[in-house]
Amino acid sequence: MKRLQDVDQQISLKLLNIGWETSDFDKREITFSKEHKYLLYLQNSTNNIVSKIIGLAELRHFSKIKRKVLTEAKLLGISWIFISDGETIILWDIFNDDSRYLSSFYSPNDLQRKYYLNITRKELKKLPIEDLQNLRSFHREAIEYLSDAIDKGKRSIKINMVLGTGRTFLMLKFVKMMIHAKVAQKILIIVNFVHEASQILERFKSEFPNIGCSLITSGNSSDFTGNDILITTSNKLNSSFQSLSSSSIDALIRLDADNVNLTKRNIIDGHFDALKIYFSSVLGNDEKADFNYTISDAIKDGVLAQVKFISVTDEKYYTNQHRHDDNESRFIEAEMIKKYVSLNESDRKTIVYTSSKFQAYTVTAILNEACPQHGIKYAELVTSDNNSFEVNEIVNRFRYNEFPKILVNVNMLETGIDIPEVENIVILKKLNSPAQMHQIISRGSRINEITNKDKLYIYDYFNNFEMLNDLNKAPKKSRINYLDEKESYKPKFETSLFLEIGGNSHQIRKSDYIKKWEEYIKFLSQSDPIIQGILEHKSMSHTNEDELLKTITNEYHFSEENLKNAYNMQDMNLKEFVLLAVGKLVKKSNEERFNEQIINWKKNQNFTRTQEIFIDVLKNICLKKGKINYKAFNVTIKRLAESIFIQNDLETVIREVHKIYKNEMSNDNSNIT
Repeated sequence: MKRLQDVDQQISLKLLNIGWETSDFDKREITFSKEHKYLLYLQNSTNNIVSKIIGLAELRHFSKIKRKVLTEAKLLGISWIFISDGETIILWDIFNDDSRYLSSFYSPNDLQRKYYLNITRKELKKLPIEDLQNLRSFHREAIEYLSDAIDKGKRSIKINMVLGTGRTFLMLKFVKMMIHAKVAQKILIIVNFVHEASQILERFKSEFPNIGCSLITSGNSSDFTGNDILITTSNKLNSSFQSLSSSSIDALIRLDADNVNLTKRNIIDGHFDALKIYFSSVLGNDEKADFNYTISDAIKDGVLAQVKFISVTDEKYYTNQHRHDDNESRFIEAEMIKKYVSLNESDRKTIVYTSSKFQAYTVTAILNEACPQHGIKYAELVTSDNNSFEVNEIVNRFRYNEFPKILVNVNMLETGIDIPEVENIVILKKLNSPAQMHQIISRGSRINEITNKDKLYIYDYFNNFEMLNDLNKAPKKSRINYLDEKESYKPKFETSLFLEIGGNSHQIRKSDYIKKWEEYIKFLSQSDPIIQGILEHKSMSHTNEDELLKTITNEYHFSEENLKNAYNMQDMNLKEFVLLAVGKLVKKSNEERFNEQIINWKKNQNFTRTQEIFIDVLKNICLKKGKINYKAFNVTIKRLAESIFIQNDLETVIREVHKIYKNEMSNDNSNIT
């Protein structure tokens, strides 16, 4: 069992790390049974005491003093009690009658802010909903549900709304309500892309001229100070977010819930003790949302155009044997596009989604040859070879001019554009997930009153529409799914030989993923200007970063987070992974990383010099034998170990060293299976 003195040292270190001074607290040692005592930390301040910290050698002992402590806290008007054994921290939120795990204590400034919010907070459902004339009925329903759920103490809410139905608009309105009701002051909003973050920032500045809004560009703690509304992407929240206190934000809103890696989301979101609102556009087969507005609902309500799927996979000339394999298949694809979409006779705009640049170039060329229009391009191509200015120029020509009629692209037009003029979408590739299918549909799903467009035709060569589970079903009578919510989240950090990619939970061996990544980057390095710039150590702009993400996005879902998990190297960025792929950055061996992690772990613990030396002995045993078998130790080593560690502490240390060893040596190049 831990000594209370050790618990005190660990708690004091954690408090110092987030800005507290030892003089900020009065510390008392209280006996609650013959064998046990606990430490009580009270704020040393002339102001009202709003929190207590209780230090226990074993957390299970809190049950013996719980009733007394909670009764006293309520009498004194204390809002929070923190219970800790020096490592684990549990918060008892008296204001909301809830308990949950924390990654850290509250910092002094955050404690003051949260206390102010508690005593000034209003009920959301009693606030008038502004701008009613611009809100559709389902927007009002979503706001009413969010208001009621948050007022009742629900801390994690999922809103599923199909793309094109005003998710960002709804989010802006509700953030304004939360600020006015004093539900939240510090709000973090996470989106997919940097350019999307910039667009939302401008809308917030227009909506909240008197509130500080900013983009987080590095994930450093300095980005979280000053402004109240912070907007970023998951890729920008690097490992440095862990240096922040758990109380740094009051609310976290994700608009990227469809695309972000679940493991990464849990690690980031679990760090913050905050209200969490997730916006998604599609649900998996077993997923549930608290509020659900599907594509079927949107079509029924006349918000989106009716979607008509035409399966082209039964064409006798278009067989599985030669899809995307040769020039003949490209010719057949182009001929079939002309046949089904009636290109020569229709003014309907069309977007074509292809699987590779070669396929896109060939299809575009054949379409232009077959449809000459006095020297004007009938079909135009968009790939990662185009910079952002060129992409915008081509899209604007397509949208506002008579020609081109067709836009052919490779992984470029799945997000970030909205073209109501589009009446046909042609899919010449196998998609990875329902979310990707929804994103493509949403490029042309809006109704166009100018052209009287009320239908969108999807020409699907791979029966991708079969993965959609919410399109041809009748809308539910109620969009609200009432879920019981009293949950605590404790962050988990796990390592395995497999990597989960894509929205359909597809798994791939990490070694195979790394191999595909290195092959792909070596291929791109021959022609791609952004990759070549990285290899020449040139700086990258935000636009370059977005273009790089689009370039590397394929069926393997290459991303910075997936690469971190595949290589098991959490401290690297996407640029470094590109250099690593071509051999311009040397990957540390498993043994080197194991040594580094042991050093870092020791720095964060309160070990004596003698204990650190013995831990190095354990480390060397791990490296030599692959595991630590304490029973096999000779008598001398056992006596030495037991003289410098309490028995329980020794078991904890051995488990931790072995855990670090397994994590760092479980990379696919190791012999651990």
